[in-house]
Amino acid sequence: MKEFSTKRAPAPRKKLVKKIVREVREKYGIGSRPFTEADFRAICKRRRIFLLEDEHYRYYAKFPGLYGCYLKFKNSRIRCIWLKSFFEEKMDLRVACHELGHHFMQHEGGVATYYRPDGESRMDANEAEADLFAELAILEERPDRLPIVA
Repeated sequence: MKEFSTKRAPAPRKKLVKKIVREVREKYGIGSRPFTEADFRAICKRRRIFLLEDEHYRYYAKFPGLYGCYLKFKNSRIRCIWLKSFFEEKMDLRVACHELGHHFMQHEGGVATYYRPDGESRMDANEAEADLFAELAILEERPDRLPIVA
């Protein structure tokens, strides 16, 4: 699996991503402990993000390179997250946090954006921010203590 890189997020928004991760950790009682699947599910429940994990959505797991997507319908409050790992033995927490990153960073888009951990996907600013959100969210330490990366 390809490692995340904080270098990909646009510089002016790195501080904003760190601030939002810090606020999420504090608001949802995560603090400095590792982010868990239970945290992901609790946040989605409180934020009213539907998790598309019933058998009807298993079909999408057949698309190569599609590991997750965040859907926000324009002019609607309906938001959904689909993860390929819903249909596997263990949830891929990095992809789950990446998709939550799209939600908290308020990314808009006419089409769903997906995350490919093999690095083959086109890297736009929204994907870079969601990557950084995921990286910071799963750290055991507070995101404000993240080492500076040039």
